[in-house]
Amino acid sequence: MKKKGFKLLALAVITACCFGISAVSAFAADGETKTAMNGASIRTNEPNGLRFEAVVDEATYYSVIEDDGKSFGAFILPKDYLTNANITEITDHKEQFVAPTVEKYLEKEDIEGESQGSDYVLKYSIAQLHYYNYNRVFVGMFFIKTVGADNAVSYQYFTVNEANNERSVAFVAKAAIENGSDVPDPAYDFAIAAKYLEVNGYDSTEAEDAQKSEADAFVTANKEGFKTAYAAIKAAADIETINILDESQKPKIQAARKAYDEADPVIKDLLDDFAIYDKFVANETAYQEAEAAGLVETVNNAIAALPEYNASTVPVVYNKNYKTAKVAYDSLTEEQKAQITDYAKLQEYEAAAAKVKLIYEEDSYAIYSNTDTKFNVGTPDEESFIISIEGIPEELSEYGFISKVWANDAARNVRLGFKNLPDLTGYDVVRFPIYLSPDQVGANSYNLVYKFENESLTGGYRKLTAGWNIVTIPVSKMYEGIVIGANMIPAKTILHYAIPYAEKLENGDKISTFAYETHIANSTITSFTDAYRANVSFDKVQTDEGNILKVVTSTGSGGAGENYAFRMNDYEEYQTIVADSGATGVEFKIYKNGTGGRVALYVTEDTSGHDKGIKEITLQNDGWVTVSLTAEEFARWNGYFRRTWGAGTELYVADFTIVK
Repeated sequence: MKKKGFKLLALAVITACCFGISAVSAFAADGETKTAMNGASIRTNEPNGLRFEAVVDEATYYSVIEDDGKSFGAFILPKDYLTNANITEITDHKEQFVAPTVEKYLEKEDIEGESQGSDYVLKYSIAQLHYYNYNRVFVGMFFIKTVGADNAVSYQYFTVNEANNERSVAFVAKAAIENGSDVPDPAYDFAIAAKYLEVNGYDSTEAEDAQKSEADAFVTANKEGFKTAYAAIKAAADIETINILDESQKPKIQAARKAYDEADPVIKDLLDDFAIYDKFVANETAYQEAEAAGLVETVNNAIAALPEYNASTVPVVYNKNYKTAKVAYDSLTEEQKAQITDYAKLQEYEAAAAKVKLIYEEDSYAIYSNTDTKFNVGTPDEESFIISIEGIPEELSEYGFISKVWANDAARNVRLGFKNLPDLTGYDVVRFPIYLSPDQVGANSYNLVYKFENESLTGGYRKLTAGWNIVTIPVSKMYEGIVIGANMIPAKTILHYAIPYAEKLENGDKISTFAYETHIANSTITSFTDAYRANVSFDKVQTDEGNILKVVTSTGSGGAGENYAFRMNDYEEYQTIVADSGATGVEFKIYKNGTGGRVALYVTEDTSGHDKGIKEITLQNDGWVTVSLTAEEFARWNGYFRRTWGAGTELYVADFTIVK
């Protein structure tokens, strides 16, 4: 009997001699008909057989075996012996057999159960199955027999239904294969042999030995081919949503079609029996229809779905949607490319992508395999410092493959030492994205620290805060490796590292972005007292410029006209980046918010006197000023801004950009 699209009800199991399937059934209340078919299994050793099982709850089991007048029993017989083909409607099994063959069934009484947890399993088998009966459906029925005081016999039958009580060798074998978890090899033998016998019409004892030999030879010749075809079809069937921009889908569908078309006709017929074949065909049809609908339209939609390019958002090197759209666009013919309506948007992404590359191959172990864990507090054992690639939060998936690092036992200096660096010739900076969960750190910030080979520790003035922090390092300092992390991170507070990426800097590109980095610190000029230093806020401020900036506020007690100063922390690394990149200059913006009218602010060098500097910046209330420095001027800068402004005045400092 051919059962297209059957579904396995539970897991396939295998023992030393047999494999099978089971079906979970609920038990009826005591005193009612019991529903307890557990399934069936095939004996793989000679002689072959089909075993049926039923599960009985402990209370019911002991109520029977402790009563001298009661016992468990079972029937096994071909389904075609029943007068009522709908076995669910059977009420008195003994009266449902076809009269001429009433004696042709197996029956056993006094069946003892095997303990299984809090239940008991009853088992009954039909052995020495003829080869031609592999496709014949057998029905297993269990009952409780009661012999009364007057020797009157009555039967209480377990509830029967097709799902739990009907089994054939072919069905059990195919169900074990479809389960897909550690499939026993004999399952393939029985399934293929049964299909071969079905297709060739072998249904009697005539020439059984010759038929068996013929079927066995067919199994030997075609088993591996069936496994290959089944695996290919399953891979295509497992595609959840058809997307012609997903370059992995078409090869799977093509491989499945090729494997099926090259299979023997009997193997094709067997593959047809599995639900995955229908799903594969549906996916194949959907893919072909999607292609026929027009790849041009799909690419146009993919580009339209991309947001306008903004360098301050997720870096393009991680953007999976861009990568998918780019691959699809590149697959178009020149005629099709001419039909793309917003190629300019894609070009912005392409231009950005051409300037960046991940420093490690894009896989889950990229960071894990190319870093060393580092401590600078005490000598903790290895268990106190943990690096893992498991359990990465879903919200970080846009940054690709992440590794998480934390101290397990106490607050520590948690750092990673990056090694195995590639050749970065042609690139100017390396950016290290590090994420701290807002749920773990709240409004707290931690000192970012890093060191290069053979150099002392740098840092303590830049801060890691909740969310993404992108740390920019000059390429010229990277070749000997870098250790990067944070000081005294609380126990179990995780630093999430994305794969670092290298970037070429061109005219108008940001050296680093205030959207992710804190660069501004209090002045350290010794001639200024604490009262005269700027109060630096690390809050991020959204402005009309569309950037997120850092704020410097004057809070001196002397009121208007007092001297203040503030410093850019990593100006020396900025200078290295500008020099290495061959830039001709640097631009940045400053915004004054507050009262006091015109303010003169000086970009200073070490020799600058009072009210002197490399360049004077004239600031007005509520207005942006663009400051331009030549490369030579920028190289002389000592990192300070100095001058006089009124108490309560705020300054916003925007991103430094390259001029070429």
